[in-house]
Amino acid sequence: MIARRARNSSVNVVLDIAAGSSISLLLSALVCAVAAIGSVNATSSSSAVSQEPSPVVPLWFQSTGEDSPASVENDTPFPSSNLIVNAQWTTPRYYPNPRLQAADIIPVTWASDGNSYVIGDDGSVGDVKATTVMARIVGSPPEDNSIPQMDFQLLAHDAFSYGCPKSVSIDSCYSVGFTNVDGVFYAVTYDKGYPVVGDHPPGHARIDYSKGSISQSSWVHGSADFPAPVDSGVVSFVEMAKGEPSHDECSAGDFPNGCAYAIVLHGGYQDPQDPNGMDQFNATHLFLARMAVGTPGQNYQEVADPSRWQWFTGFDSKNHPTWMYANERLLPHAIRSLSYPRKGTSGCSTDGQEECLFWGAGDSGHINYPHMAYDAALHRYLLTLTDWYYRDFKPPSEKGPMVQGGAEGIVLEAPNPWGPWSFVMRSPYLGSGNAYGPSFPVQWEGPRTPGGQDLWMVWAANFASCGKPILVPADQCQGVYGMNLRRVHFSLADDQSTVPRPWFDQDVGFASPGHAKFQGDSVVIAGNGNLAATPDPLGQYRDNLFHDAFHYVFQRVMGSGSVEAQLKPANSATNSNAGPEASAGLMLRESTYVLGQTGDKLQGRRLSSGDIFGEAARYAYLGVRKDGTIFFQYRDISGVVRGRTQAGGCSEGCTLQVSRLQNRVVASLCGSDHSCRNFDSHEFERPLSNSLTMGLAVSSESASTFPRYLIHEAEFSHLSIRAKNTGPEAH
Repeated sequence: MIARRARNSSVNVVLDIAAGSSISLLLSALVCAVAAIGSVNATSSSSAVSQEPSPVVPLWFQSTGEDSPASVENDTPFPSSNLIVNAQWTTPRYYPNPRLQAADIIPVTWASDGNSYVIGDDGSVGDVKATTVMARIVGSPPEDNSIPQMDFQLLAHDAFSYGCPKSVSIDSCYSVGFTNVDGVFYAVTYDKGYPVVGDHPPGHARIDYSKGSISQSSWVHGSADFPAPVDSGVVSFVEMAKGEPSHDECSAGDFPNGCAYAIVLHGGYQDPQDPNGMDQFNATHLFLARMAVGTPGQNYQEVADPSRWQWFTGFDSKNHPTWMYANERLLPHAIRSLSYPRKGTSGCSTDGQEECLFWGAGDSGHINYPHMAYDAALHRYLLTLTDWYYRDFKPPSEKGPMVQGGAEGIVLEAPNPWGPWSFVMRSPYLGSGNAYGPSFPVQWEGPRTPGGQDLWMVWAANFASCGKPILVPADQCQGVYGMNLRRVHFSLADDQSTVPRPWFDQDVGFASPGHAKFQGDSVVIAGNGNLAATPDPLGQYRDNLFHDAFHYVFQRVMGSGSVEAQLKPANSATNSNAGPEASAGLMLRESTYVLGQTGDKLQGRRLSSGDIFGEAARYAYLGVRKDGTIFFQYRDISGVVRGRTQAGGCSEGCTLQVSRLQNRVVASLCGSDHSCRNFDSHEFERPLSNSLTMGLAVSSESASTFPRYLIHEAEFSHLSIRAKNTGPEAH
């Protein structure tokens, strides 16, 4: 990525090609990608930049949809959000034609002039390739479900005054943080060093600025060092609004024009044999600073000089945030990381918590390339980051498991930049594969509505491939080296139809977006995808593997237990176009899976506790087809088996029950007197995990063909789950 990749002479590009595309299209796309990226060329030019629309066709692509769903199951130390109670991707991932734009990091800002701007590292805009490219984004993500048509107008490249080489060297000038406040652009650059944590001396993070506009000669280079112990970590500005400052606890005395915020990574393991290594990928601390808005009279040094910033030093005994100026000698001992609530405070306290980390313990942290943005509609700050699965693999290396083994996207929220931080969502193998630098551009955050809020996330991905042999699931190594873009929907606690805890709902597998809405004692679920008895029956993958896809409303159950619900008759008008095997029913599903596809010691590392994303997980399912036929189906080690069927058994509705006693699953039909009779059963060949999920599943037996796709809809009522713990988890 930044620290090491550019020592190679080329930038990696991964293309998604829609299923069914011809070989000639694939070859053509690859040729275009190679021609567009090639070697990074840092030749400077002061020639005028063309503002003509790009001739590239198409401007953007839509992924085939094989990216992981989102989940709000929380396996972090941060408490779950009480405001945002569900999050779901509602589009596939989009990405620009590599002949249009390709780059690393890609921080986006909304300037005072109303335009969106972006800086990319080791990339290109059109035919211009450079260590840094700066562009105006023309257009915005679509309000409908069409493919984006956003363009990029190049403004400058390699424009920082101390020179930009074609690859990483002692005079590196990458940019990570980027913002616009009161009409002035600020960019965090790296002078004689990489953006690794604590790398100065000899490296120095600098704050450069450009007044009013961006051009080849507009940037003024900063010269002030960051204070110890901040040093030269990865720095990102907090995005507020259209070129506007913040007023959160910014006193008029210290901040007469408001203030700006920045976050900086610190700590993390660094190989003693490689001082320019990869510790920005596993940082342990996240520092927060605030500063006055830059003014002409001070030559904008309020922002450009980090020694004039105030730094967060934890919460006092009354749980109020405290601050200290950078020039105070106690700062190295007083500075605190952002973190999760603990010991009666909203995070790390001022009293004896110098080693209070952002998340976890040890020298391999859980955060890299974070961004923070204010969500005006929700009055919340959103912190986005990725957590690398092999974060503790040593030594950390670009060409090794830490970077090539995949990363999970994490979203947190808080009412203030300092907290208290709560968990919102996670998305396995964000990228798709190994992503970094996720953010929510504030100009692309939608309004709050009775149904929640829609937002667009951007990120970069896959600069270092996914390993040889591959370290992530093969269908999850498709993220593009460029601006990956995807819409997410937040469901809010005050929406009465939101799925209430302890229930969760999400898509599983290669399904176009489904949904679930509670109405009193009932829930209506709409799902896409299939639960086929044969691999890839709809020809979406061409890999001859099983890919379950459906919408799932579930609870996690430890040990033995049962799930029961009444299924109402199918609505023939709503479901008329769904496939004949479209079904709704009760499912018991094994919920954990491991990462790594190699045969060596890397295999078997657990992704994280509480995942239900495995598309070929073991399950038992008592389903009802749309014609009322009841059937029992399960997947075990030997594959998928369709058991007993009963034609028309649920044409008028029925009550279903699936129960587990250790490794035996029994599917039953229940009467109005609450008595249940055995319909079918299965004894699993290997012990089931103690922790698994039970719930309601709906699939349409149709392909995921976003934005036009078929759904099957079903209504359940009288839901109940009974659990009986049977001891420690079996593996």
